[in-house]
Amino acid sequence: MKYSTSAIECTGHGILVGRNFEQLFKSGKPSRRGSFLHFGPSPRGGLSASAASMQDGVSALVRSLEPHGPEAVRDGLLEAYPSLVQAHGEMVAASAAEFYDARRAEARVRSAMGAYFQDGDPDRLASALGASAQRYAMECADRTIRESARRDPARPRWALVAHAGACAWCLMLASRGFAYLNDRSADRARHSGCTCTPVVEFGPRSARLRGYDPEGMRARADRCRDALGSPGDVARDWARLTDAERAAFAASGRGRIDGIPDEVLRGLGDRADGFGGYYFQRVVDEMATRDRMWLFDGSLPAIDYSGKPRDTFGVMKAKSKSFNPFDYRRENFLNTQDNEWRDLFAHDALQKAGFKVEAFGQYDLDIKINGTWFEVKSSDSSKSRTEGKRYIERALRKAKKQFAKRGLSETNVVFNSLYRSYSDEEMIAELIRQKRQHGINEILFINKEGDVRRI
Repeated sequence: MKYSTSAIECTGHGILVGRNFEQLFKSGKPSRRGSFLHFGPSPRGGLSASAASMQDGVSALVRSLEPHGPEAVRDGLLEAYPSLVQAHGEMVAASAAEFYDARRAEARVRSAMGAYFQDGDPDRLASALGASAQRYAMECADRTIRESARRDPARPRWALVAHAGACAWCLMLASRGFAYLNDRSADRARHSGCTCTPVVEFGPRSARLRGYDPEGMRARADRCRDALGSPGDVARDWARLTDAERAAFAASGRGRIDGIPDEVLRGLGDRADGFGGYYFQRVVDEMATRDRMWLFDGSLPAIDYSGKPRDTFGVMKAKSKSFNPFDYRRENFLNTQDNEWRDLFAHDALQKAGFKVEAFGQYDLDIKINGTWFEVKSSDSSKSRTEGKRYIERALRKAKKQFAKRGLSETNVVFNSLYRSYSDEEMIAELIRQKRQHGINEILFINKEGDVRRI
């Protein structure tokens, strides 16, 4: 006798066994429901109910086979028992996951309530629990894809696909492309409240996801990384941290940066542990200063000239389709009576780098970047190296006075090098020294190619 197992189905209420098994059941055995026979669930709930339902199902199967003799019992169990156990095992696993999630949710509520009892802030409570609930909902939505991929012998790789408007952390992870070996490693990188989607890829020739451009994202993330200087520059910042600060990065285990030169790591010696995580966070922090849509798809943020129209700075005779420093030479401007035309190179270079810029006038501080005031310094050339150093010092001193006049304690400067004969490397070294000496909060240095470096 042949017994079909294809009609065994797991439901929320027990196991349904298809028509081919009906001949094995006698009156008074499992109840008939339509074209299926039903092993009803135990009255107990949760994990106990799932386990008890499995026992009931096995017992009912054995009782239905037993009148047909030992051979029928053997053949029937060999055919039906594996599928029945697998189906009920999946039910038990689902119940266990629900039990775990419920306990995790209870723990999150208790943790959030601890803070609420201290500060009584309902918005903070709602935000904390809402972020956890959002992440749980995304995990449930991803579960089917994950289980299918885990069983797939092709061993597909994974990516975290960010949405438009995602945070810098998510966009940094999305820029890695299909770099995760499994869904668990991808999921560990997510933060609370993350709505990024874990997606599988089955090889370089598989269909591309519309709107997901990890290569473009990576290029823009690399530009943010380059704004920090060389790995050696970042390593010097790392060495200035306290032992406790470095230990915190080492313990977190979150994030890493690929391609750190061996000589940099050797130079750090026993302080190298945690440097990758620190470097990663520095890049994420730099990305957070850029427009999110620029990070996502490269769209240039519009420069806000409502405070002062662009043509009052200067009008170009001709302009290339793409950014070209040659367009910003004096000879290409109609009006060069004052120095403001030089600031347009800084405006456009900052836009190209993904900064959101608001431009203002001659009688005020020059621009805002992400709502923070900056003074732009775009002076003309000098022939002497000594004069170049003196100019930097004068420019920073003047900027401090301008900010103080506005009642602002922190001085921020955009330094435009296009019109200086002094080399970019020499200017950066001098700006680093002068920044510490004069207590400048932040300097964005724009080199002669229009690339931005944060000093």
